[in-house]
Amino acid sequence: MNIVIFGSPGAGKGTQAKIIAVEHGLSHLSSGQLSRQMLNNKQLGKKIKGYMDKGELIPNAIIIKIVKDYIEKNKREKGFIFDGYPRTLGQARELDKLAKQSKTRIGLVINLKLDQQEALKRILKRGKSSGRSDDNLKTIETRLKVYKKLTEPILGYYKANGILKEVDGRQSITKITKEIKKIIKEVEKKK
Repeated sequence: MNIVIFGSPGAGKGTQAKIIAVEHGLSHLSSGQLSRQMLNNKQLGKKIKGYMDKGELIPNAIIIKIVKDYIEKNKREKGFIFDGYPRTLGQARELDKLAKQSKTRIGLVINLKLDQQEALKRILKRGKSSGRSDDNLKTIETRLKVYKKLTEPILGYYKANGILKEVDGRQSITKITKEIKKIIKEVEKKK
């Protein structure tokens, strides 16, 4: 099964995606991590860093290529958990095309619901230890605005496809994981 883990910056997508990937034998595709790895790329590194430092989304053409390359290199995997991708409606549609080409589909989208104040507090706390250049107040505020404007509307797309499930992102990591496992179990039973 392919799963998208969704939520605002700071909602805990990466933490949950790592846990689910291990427990279900899925390949963890983190667009943020892949983008940070590309910072050393001579052609794209400076461009990607510029977008990330401002809290802006990396343009579709770049991020879609990064994701396609990752999927191609890992196509023998049991499935994927997408963390931080898609971030626009165009990317969601492109991901559906990629899945169809691979004779698979996105089976579940889990939205970790978290209000902006809590997200801001979490990211600032993470920034003290992460060393990430995008974990500062100005960049975080931009990232949250971009999420609200461009990314949050994707929820309607996945809801219309009948694959969206929501989890309260304010809970402890353990409680969120337990809830996600329960949702995955229910979806697998329906197959």
